[in-house]
Amino acid sequence: MTIRTKPVLKGSYKVFLKKSEEFLDAAKYSLFKGNVNAAAGCAAHAAIGALDALTAFYLRRKHAGEKHGDAAHLLKEKGIAEPEGGKERRVSSGGSLEARP
Repeated sequence: MTIRTKPVLKGSYKVFLKKSEEFLDAAKYSLFKGNVNAAAGCAAHAAIGALDALTAFYLRRKHAGEKHGDAAHLLKEKGIAEPEGGKERRVSSGGSLEARP
């Protein structure tokens, strides 16, 4: 599987993460107001931004294809989202990977 990407600077993860957080806030507010369609759309954009932040930080690449699910494959391809001993891994607050209990 070939996944289209474009190079980005590692520090650009901060921009993607901020965008993700803004969309997440908008999703929460929309849900609070009962606007479930808007909440779902904003939540999807929050997830896309979070994936962009992860791939920028760890791979110095950003997904550039049409299928956003391919971005998750980038993480698996590099062992970032791969299960470890049957446990899912997550990024710690310090930026390292650790097994989820």
